[in-house]
Amino acid sequence: MRRTTGAELLSKGQRARKLFGALALSAATLVPLALSAATLVPLAHAGPRSPEPEAPLHRGAELVATTDLVLGDVQIAKGSRVTVAGVDYRDGKPHTVSLELKDGHVLHAVPFNRVKREFRPATS
Repeated sequence: MRRTTGAELLSKGQRARKLFGALALSAATLVPLALSAATLVPLAHAGPRSPEPEAPLHRGAELVATTDLVLGDVQIAKGSRVTVAGVDYRDGKPHTVSLELKDGHVLHAVPFNRVKREFRPATS
């Protein structure tokens, strides 16, 4: 086996340094480009947002109970129809709903998640 001299080691070290320097430079330029492309691609392909199923919940909408449930001291049977008397929003999202029963009684501050889970929109 042949021993390398100090001059040969220096030249190998210089070559390695140049190679790693080139790799570091290319990585330093490619990483920001990749990150900017990753943030731009979803924005470029983002079309108009489709309305979510719960978006049409508005005053006057008719809902049908999907299960038997108790809200406060009121029992509502599966299939019963209620009317949305009002929707309260928090941070731009529906938070609570006021429901009007057929007898005129109004249930205030029913959590929106519960309405979404236990009622569905009525079909005519």
